[in-house]
Amino acid sequence: MEAPALWRVLEFYSGIGGMRYSLMALGARAEVVEAFDINDVANDVYEHNFGHRPCQVCFACTLFRNPETNSKCSPWCNGID
Repeated sequence: MEAPALWRVLEFYSGIGGMRYSLMALGARAEVVEAFDINDVANDVYEHNFGHRPCQVCFACTLFRNPETNSKCSPWCNGID
């Protein structure tokens, strides 16, 4: 019997790593390709737990930032990019 294919996972809004931890606890054949979060504290905890710091880019800013004024994508964004 052939082994199941490896899942390649993107962990959006990764927080402190709940998805990654769940996959590990389940024993799933999965690789977290990248994690993404804009929260500094959550990223600190994630890095402590898994030895990898999530990508800290605001994708909305990447997509919606006005290049003429360089304004943020929304009033709630911290503008990290």
